[in-house]
This record gives sequence, structure tokens and C-alpha cells, in this order.
Amino acid sequence: MKFLTTFIVLLFTTLSVSVAVAQTKIGYADTETILNRLPDLKNVNQSLQTYQKNLEEKLQVKNSYAQQKLQEYTELKQAGQLPADKEKLAQEDLQRLDQEIQAYAKEAQQKMTTKRSELMQPILKKVQDNIDKLGKKYNLTCIFNTVNNAGVSTLLHAPDKNDLTPLLLKELGIEVKIEAYEPVETKGMVGYTNIEFLLAKNPEAAQVSKTLATYQEQQVAKLKIKENYAQAKLEEYREKKEAKQLTEEQEKTYVATLNSLDKEIKEFSAKASEKMGFKRAELMNPLIKKIETALKDIAKEKGYAYILNQTTSSGLSSVLFGPEENDITAYTLQKIGAAGTENAVNTPKKGEKMGFVNVESVLAAMPEIKSAQEAINQKTEDLLKPILAKEQTYKTKVELYYSKEKAKQFGEGEQEKLVAEIQGLEKDIQGERQSGEQALEKYKLELMTPVLKKLQVAIDEVAKEGKFNFIQNITSGMNLLYIKEGLNVTPALAKKVGVK
Repeated sequence: MKFLTTFIVLLFTTLSVSVAVAQTKIGYADTETILNRLPDLKNVNQSLQTYQKNLEEKLQVKNSYAQQKLQEYTELKQAGQLPADKEKLAQEDLQRLDQEIQAYAKEAQQKMTTKRSELMQPILKKVQDNIDKLGKKYNLTCIFNTVNNAGVSTLLHAPDKNDLTPLLLKELGIEVKIEAYEPVETKGMVGYTNIEFLLAKNPEAAQVSKTLATYQEQQVAKLKIKENYAQAKLEEYREKKEAKQLTEEQEKTYVATLNSLDKEIKEFSAKASEKMGFKRAELMNPLIKKIETALKDIAKEKGYAYILNQTTSSGLSSVLFGPEENDITAYTLQKIGAAGTENAVNTPKKGEKMGFVNVESVLAAMPEIKSAQEAINQKTEDLLKPILAKEQTYKTKVELYYSKEKAKQFGEGEQEKLVAEIQGLEKDIQGERQSGEQALEKYKLELMTPVLKKLQVAIDEVAKEGKFNFIQNITSGMNLLYIKEGLNVTPALAKKVGVK
């Protein structure tokens, strides 16, 4: 009934369904809080910092050597001591060094990722083992992660007694005060909505977006002033150096000033990004609290024990099937005063039996996906060809401009004409990229719509055959930490859509 998707997943046994469930008991835990409380994590972070420092030092050595070679090349060229053949060899050497540095930087990032996974694996296994232990001990239907990998809530309302976080901390050896624990069964219904949609439709959302846009413009303007000043200083330095008007001491001063300005710009950019995050949180918190209050009121009024977030933040909807009567979106919008929802009502349907499926794995294995991906790749290549050709023309024009400017070979009006050509190419490339992206998204939609429709029909059939009231997606975004044995119906869905 409910199936929303983005196309991010494109870049990624037989079983009969008749499971009898005597009760639904849903637990949840905040894994971020748990991991941050573990002493082992401090050791991991220290090891990673040491490892990263070592990689950065090696990269710095390569950068320093390349900078030295560039300086030698520049000085020889300015002194007229580089014949054409030697200049070509020197340029090739500099290009090779640049490629080596880029390759090493990429390799360093991969090494950091591998090292982090290697160090975290024992900790994550320890946490997961204890999650599984508690899930079985208390006969839980499932355990939700309160926030998925995208930072989005998975549960919007749930009984406090079913929060496993304190118990998991205790099991992992962290000292916490905890009373006798016994998670409660679902004594009420399960509802669902989409918190991102509610926030977007909140009456105050437009003003928040406008305020954020203005704030961002102010930060960008300040950054631009700093960048323009730094660029002017750089040009001033280059002109004086080429004219041989700098003493050794003056050159050192210029270089120090330029390095300082570069550092200042990077720090300002990072700080501006951080400020934007704080500003967004400051403006969004009242909207979030307003929605949270409405959800609590609806849960109490209608008898919902749980309200699930039907988020698509991990690429695919987290709620794949559920009674339309239990979708509280319109009713919540009415509670927060959204226009056009004055007549919204909510008459929930009883029943909370849950099934679970990994729809990403099924979708990726569907026969239609391979052909769709091949068609999309070909379409992407076709759309990029004219753009890449224009980008090459643009690059040639830019190189010509700097070459003529350096040699002072511009004739009357020639410089202005070349600048206009470069600016025109920039505008054309930007426009073609934008229209190309739109055309590609439209093409993806045309290819994927019948595939997604087929998948949704199969999900509905699996739900009906297994008498499930809800089908929850086991997304790649870590929304679920534990599922009771026998409730994962992924093989049944795979069989229905022709995946062997």
C-alpha cells in the first residue's frame, strides 16, 4: 500500500508465508548513545587519530616535494633557462607528481575507512550480540534503532518501558541506574507518518527556509569578500615576482600572507557551515516540538501504542505496507494547522502483526534491474558526450586566455571577446548539465515505475498471505537492529518477483 523510493538503489529459497504471532512486543535502542558510552571507542578514536596523522605526514612529504619541483620549474622558466624539450619533460614530471599525490590521497581515504571498520568490528559485534540476546530473552518482535544512519528518527512515539538503551549499557558493563525491566506488549494500535513531509508542510516551514536562505547568503557574501581579497593579493604577488620587483624577504612575506589568508578562508568556511547547522537547528526545533506534541496527542486520543516514521532517508521507504486508516499524516497536519486539512479524520484499524523484508536486496536482484541499469548507463553516456566536448573547448579557451595574458599578446578588444566566449561556455555547460540531469531523472522514472509497481503488488500479496498488518523494510540505513526469527519474509517476496 505504501511504497516510496528514490533511485539511489540503482547504484547498488523458497518460503511459504504463514507465521503465527501471539503478541507484538517492539523494543528500541539508541546505538549512537551506546557506542559513545563505551570505553573501547576512546581507544579506537585514539588509534585512528595516530593512523591518520601518519598518513597525513606521508602526504605532506609528497606535497612538499611537488611544491619544490614546481618552484624550480617556475624559476628556470622565468630565467629563460628551459628549452622547449626540457620544459615539456618538466611539465610531464609535475603532472605525474600531481597524479601520484591525488592517487595517494584517495588511497589514504580508503585505508582510513578500512582501518575504522577493522577497529570497530569487535565493538559492533559485541553490541549486536547483546542486542540479539535481549531480543530473544524478552521475546521481542523487533528492536528499532531510534535514529537511522541518515540521522532520521525511525520511531516517533513508543512506550518508555520498551527503551532498551539503559539495559544494553548495563549488559555492556557500563554503570547505569535501572529499575526492573520488562518490555510491554502492544496494548494499542500502530500508526505511521512521514516526519520529513510533516516538517515540509508545517505552516512555518516557508519562513524558516527563507530565513535560512538569507542567512546563507550573508555567509557566502562574507566568504566572497575574503576570497576576492586573497585573489587580489595573489595576483599582486605574481605580477611583482614576474617583474622581478621582490626581494627575498618581501617574497617570504607575501608567501606567508597568502598562506595565512588561505588558512583563514578554510577556517571561515568550516565555521560558516557549522553556524548554518546551529541556525537550522535553532529554527527547526520549535517546528519539531510542535509536531511531537501533536503526535503525542494523537497517540493518546486514538490509542496508538507506536507511531512509525515512514522515512525514505535511506533510499527506500521504511514502511512498505500498512493500513491506510493508520496513516496519521493528514490528521497530524490538521493538528499543526496546515491549510487544506480542516476535514481530516483518523479512524485507525486494529492489528499490529509485523513482517519484515529487505526490499533493497530484492530490487537489486530483479531481472528487470540489470537491463534498466544498462539502459540508464547508455543514456548517461549519450547525455554527457556534448557536455564533455564543450568542457574541452572551455578548457582550451581558458588556457589560451592565460597564455596570451602572460605573454601580453592581446590585441584591441581581443581580451574582452575571449572573456565573453568563456563566460558563454560556462553558462551553456551549466544549463546543459542541469537539463541533462532532469532528462536522466525522467528517463529513470519511466524505466523504474513498472518495476516498482510490480514489487509493490508482490509486497501487498505477501502481506495478505501472511496476514500481516504491516511490512517493515530492513533498510541499509540501520533502522532495525533485531528481528524475531520467522518474521523475515524476504525470500517469499523474492520468489514472487522472479528472483532465484
